[in-house]
Amino acid sequence: MSFWDYARQTRTKDYFEGCNGKVEVRKQYMKLVKEFHPDRGGDAEMMKVINAQYERLEKRMFDNAQEENKRSHASGNEQRADTRHFDAHLFEAVLNKLMKLPDEALEHLTFEVIGAWVWISGDTKPVKDIIKDAGFKFARKKVAWYWYPEGFEAKGKSHGDLDKIRDMHGSTTLNMHREHRSALPV
Repeated sequence: MSFWDYARQTRTKDYFEGCNGKVEVRKQYMKLVKEFHPDRGGDAEMMKVINAQYERLEKRMFDNAQEENKRSHASGNEQRADTRHFDAHLFEAVLNKLMKLPDEALEHLTFEVIGAWVWISGDTKPVKDIIKDAGFKFARKKVAWYWYPEGFEAKGKSHGDLDKIRDMHGSTTLNMHREHRSALPV
C-alpha cells in the first residue's frame, strides 16, 4: 500500500483537531511523535500521516499570516502587520485567578505588565502555588514569574534583565490591593 493510499484511509482522523495556534499545534505534534515514532515502537506509516498533517497545518498557518500581512500593506498600513491578537478576556481571567492571593502577600509582590507579558516579582515563595495555578512560569535568572498570551512568545532567549525588557517594551505596574482591584486595566 502506498503512503497516499494509507493517508486517504486514515484521513478521517485529524490528529490536530482542537488545536488553536502554533503553540498548541507544536505541543500536540511532540506528543504524537512520542507515541507514534518508529524509534519508540510506533508505526512508520502512521508517522508519515502525522507529519503530512503537521506540515500542511503549518503551511496553512504561514500562508494565513502572509495573506494578512499582504492585506495590511494593501490597505495603506505601512507598519509591520502584527498577526497576533491580544485577548483581553484571557488577560482578565488570569488576573482573576490572582485574586486568590491573600492580602498580606500582596504587600510583598510587584505586578507589572511589560509589553503583553505579566510579571510578578517580590516575595513569591509563600504563594507560588497560587501563581503557578494561574498559569505563570518562573524565570530563574530574572527571579520573577511571567505569563504571556498565546502568540506573544519571545522570539529568542532574552539574556537581559527585567530593566532591559522594560526599556524595550514599556511597563505598567498594577495595583492589586483589594481597594484597587475593581479598577484593573483590562
